[in-house]
Amino acid sequence: MTNFQKKLLIMGGNPETRPIVDVANALGLMTVVLDPQPLSITKNAASMSVDLDALDAEAVCEVAKNLEVSGVLVGVADTLVASYYKVCTTLGLPCYASEQSVSAFSSKLRFQKVAHHFGIATTPAYAVNDLLKDERSASVRYPILVKPDDSGGGVGITVCNNSIEAKIAISKARRASKSGEVIIEEYMVSDDMFAYYEIACGKPYLVATADRLKTNRQTTGSPVCIGAVYPSRYENAFLGSVHPKVVQMLQDLNIDRGVFCLQFFKDNRGFFAYDPGFRLQGEGMHYHIEHAYSFDQREGLIKYAMGEIVPEYFDKLPHVRVGADTHAVTVWVLLSAGLIHRVSGWEAIFSLHSYKSHISRFNIGDCVTNEMLGTEKQVFARIYLQHEDISTLVDDLRFINQNLKVYSKDGDMVLDMMQWSHLQERSELNNI
Repeated sequence: MTNFQKKLLIMGGNPETRPIVDVANALGLMTVVLDPQPLSITKNAASMSVDLDALDAEAVCEVAKNLEVSGVLVGVADTLVASYYKVCTTLGLPCYASEQSVSAFSSKLRFQKVAHHFGIATTPAYAVNDLLKDERSASVRYPILVKPDDSGGGVGITVCNNSIEAKIAISKARRASKSGEVIIEEYMVSDDMFAYYEIACGKPYLVATADRLKTNRQTTGSPVCIGAVYPSRYENAFLGSVHPKVVQMLQDLNIDRGVFCLQFFKDNRGFFAYDPGFRLQGEGMHYHIEHAYSFDQREGLIKYAMGEIVPEYFDKLPHVRVGADTHAVTVWVLLSAGLIHRVSGWEAIFSLHSYKSHISRFNIGDCVTNEMLGTEKQVFARIYLQHEDISTLVDDLRFINQNLKVYSKDGDMVLDMMQWSHLQERSELNNI
């Protein structure tokens, strides 16, 4: 694939989509990024860009026809998967999504119904109308979580401690939802993990599990992730109970190709699924997969979008499982509100023994607004560490904790990140 005239249209321009553009560029493709934001590091990396909201499938089709693109791929954005499917089917281009999968995964309410059909428990929920009609109902146990049906990245989510907060949160969630639908769930004080799959030739492969750590240092919005540890300590329990049901669900949804992430709460009652993601993830599991197995999911999806079939790529899948052969963590660095004036300790991280890669979301001069707090928009960077010796990971994580600083003129903006003590405690536990 060296013909520079072949064009790949990429829908979405958030920072997490930048690595897709980089890989496509390296493959010799002309990359075209569509996003409504005129300033974007992802657009800057592309061969060309268009200021366009990729939710407008009809407009995307017009751009694709005019530019004579050879393939289309969705970026790291749940909200664009349905539009991606419409564009590909309209243009007759390869698409990893099926009609059934788009319906199931583009709405949390529809996903709940699909999950229950396959025997997968979801987070206990309340009916919106029942809560509004009977604010003092004894059946509602606060705190509760109010969220939009069809947004991502923590946008529009609120933790509520009483009915007054719930009413305000419902209005906020409706504004953040394209459909205007809202979900109200039990606020889970429990462990959190995800299962990550790659589907090839209609067969789902579990390629990673991890435990998610979330901040407790802010009350705005939803608790944002500060780190992930591979594999999940619940992996064996998951494999024996929920995994076969997820496999059956993915097969019955007629998915031939793609990547899928499903997040779970875990407590003494069992596993509760709560957030499906049918695209590459902001967490960036593909970085750990690439460095552990020389297996690049981005390249596979790009080649699929361009109509290429790579059998040797699929031959590796049965042997891929992050954490099976090495220890791995992702460190999320969260910022408080302010204007970034200076960063220190950043470049020294690249020389650490366990450092593999990173994604940066901000530059000096960028502003973290109050509206970003409680969402993944407040993430300064994600840092990917891997090593066979977990004590090396602990030491390197301690170094990051002690040395990475992001300053405004008023002081350090770093609100929270995964601590070395989290990993040290984990290393002392046996798998559950």
